[in-house]
Amino acid sequence: MLAALPVLAPLALAVAVVVRVTSPGPVLFLQRRTAQFGRVFTIAKFRTLVHLKDKHHRPITTLNNQPFTSIGPFLRKWKLDELPQLINVLLGHMSLVGPRPKIAEHGIFIFSCRPGLTGMATLAFAEEEAILSRLSNDELDACFYNVVLPAKQQIDAEYAARATLLSDLQLLVNSVLRRWQTPTAEKLIRLAALAPQSVTNQSGALNKPLDAIPNLLADSAPVSSPGI
Repeated sequence: MLAALPVLAPLALAVAVVVRVTSPGPVLFLQRRTAQFGRVFTIAKFRTLVHLKDKHHRPITTLNNQPFTSIGPFLRKWKLDELPQLINVLLGHMSLVGPRPKIAEHGIFIFSCRPGLTGMATLAFAEEEAILSRLSNDELDACFYNVVLPAKQQIDAEYAARATLLSDLQLLVNSVLRRWQTPTAEKLIRLAALAPQSVTNQSGALNKPLDAIPNLLADSAPVSSPGI
């Protein structure tokens, strides 16, 4: 990663300037996230939403339910808002590959590896905000908490269980080249929307949509070694 700093640092500086001149408020968005073994740290991102002094943004983001800045959607689409997290990597809070760190509102999944900039679930749900924007508000909450979050946890857990250094490198290359695996997310959310009653059974256990994950991932690369 240090070798890439001469390229990434000027890019990050350019993004910071654009964020500053296109909307009032701080350049960075800071948020508490869950790290390895349940520890909490502050994650840094370039701000993509309008700065609200006395209000909080919604915990679930779609393309049409948040007040984005003029440059926000572009930064999110190209993942440029994530560049400051390289500082989190250098500080040891995160690794390059691993499950994405969660906010408290999304529940706390305890992983034995450090959270990462990218991961198998990140590739699968890279266009999550666009996909979720097709749902109604009622469908959004149910689908996100009952399908999307557990699916991400399951995908990352299965990925980590089969991790290799080579697969981590391949995952990083796929992330840089934007080789998303969005059909996984598309199909899971479509299954949940078509058969919402099958998302949970009477005991609250997840059912049909998540059962499809092993088949959806069957053709993907082997999973990541935590800690790159």
